[in-house]
Amino acid sequence: MMKLIVFVGFLLLGMMFSVLAAMTLGRGLSGDQIAFVSDREDNQEIYLLDLPTGLVTNLSRNRLSDEYVPAWSPDGQQVAYASDLDGDMDIYMMDVPPNGEARKLTHNVGWDSMPAWSPDGKWIAFASYASLGQNIYILSVDSDSDALVALTELRGYESYPMWSPDGTELMFASEIDFSSQVYLLDIQQTDVRPSAIPFLNDYQARYSMPRWSPDGRFILYSARVNSLAQDIFLLNLNTGQTQNLTHSLANDDAPSWSPDGTRIVFWSTREGSADLYLMNADGDDLRRLTTHSAEDVSPAWRPHQ
Repeated sequence: MMKLIVFVGFLLLGMMFSVLAAMTLGRGLSGDQIAFVSDREDNQEIYLLDLPTGLVTNLSRNRLSDEYVPAWSPDGQQVAYASDLDGDMDIYMMDVPPNGEARKLTHNVGWDSMPAWSPDGKWIAFASYASLGQNIYILSVDSDSDALVALTELRGYESYPMWSPDGTELMFASEIDFSSQVYLLDIQQTDVRPSAIPFLNDYQARYSMPRWSPDGRFILYSARVNSLAQDIFLLNLNTGQTQNLTHSLANDDAPSWSPDGTRIVFWSTREGSADLYLMNADGDDLRRLTTHSAEDVSPAWRPHQ
């Protein structure tokens, strides 16, 4: 009798966790969710963290490849990411919750990564070694064609593109001859050379992951400024004032805005391994989100529907 009770108990517990996972993936809990990359199952895979419950779910479930740099579609129903599933690094797209195989979007002999969706969900910008140097390209999400549109030819190392909230500009980081800058590109005038953001002109800062705030008034980015460590900074585009939000001796990187622009998630090595951390948009109320011994990186906040 006791064995039967224990068995029924475990069965009910398993059913409860299954329902909870299904609700979480389908947004039944209507809470905040963050996609991120972790090697907690040996290879690099994409996971989903549900903030209200703390439940972590493996989204990619592919032990034969490594996945990197997840980026949400504007409606929060799909994730674009980079994967070496077929040998080369290409851009893929999967539904969340997962529904069948992921769709391969690029087929280059080279290295495609760092995808970013346009606000209307029709285009994905990404960085690629498809030509000399690493440049920024875009592709149509709905097209069956492999045709890519090259947006930059700077012959440097262009990375981490991001669309402006109104979809008219692309921002990206660039390193040319060991100098670092953040550039803006007018999508409607691609024949015009990208312009550097005037306030981000410390050539030795090693700028990375520039991110517009949802209202377009701020730029969030990571950089090394007068330090060997990477910090998270906030630039006010109206005043030109820059604020260091983290002031850490460790590396803080890959910031991502909450959909309402009030909070920021990022990864940090301040406790040894890379973990996810959360703070307010002014740098206050810092708290640790993951405590796994693995490396948890590349957080991306799921948009609200």
